[in-house]
Amino acid sequence: MIKPYMEILKSRTGIVLIIGGLLLLRPEHWLHLFAFVLLYTAFDVFGYRDVLGFNNADRRRGPEPYRIVQGTFKVVLLYAIWLTDGWLTVAASLLAWWSLACDVLYYWCVKVPLDDFTWFRASPVVFVYNVVLNKPAPKSAVAISALVGSTVGLVLVLAER
Repeated sequence: MIKPYMEILKSRTGIVLIIGGLLLLRPEHWLHLFAFVLLYTAFDVFGYRDVLGFNNADRRRGPEPYRIVQGTFKVVLLYAIWLTDGWLTVAASLLAWWSLACDVLYYWCVKVPLDDFTWFRASPVVFVYNVVLNKPAPKSAVAISALVGSTVGLVLVLAER
């Protein structure tokens, strides 16, 4: 019974979960931005891939119930960050999420190559490519978006202090 949990802790996702948890315990506010990205991604890997079934051919259940739980987890995590850090760290965390930092990390955790994006049109880079240019967002643009969004979020949090 304990073996599956040890396997999880030795995986990329386990490493992300442990580091995210440790960062959340630190008093430095800027680390909580990274804790959000790491913990939200780890939750997504366990929930979407392991519970819902990432490559599950049986899609009758659909991801909708999971998206409700995922959204609730995001709100609770952001609320915890708001209680300790304030609104700016919450905004920086949402900026990193919105710019696809969590998605890029998700694909690294599940060891699936990052592919061109055709979903999450609320993200600026995906919106521009999918809606305006009518083509998938290339993985290079998605990776750059994640890096820029996380960097801008970090600069916002560091500038406040």
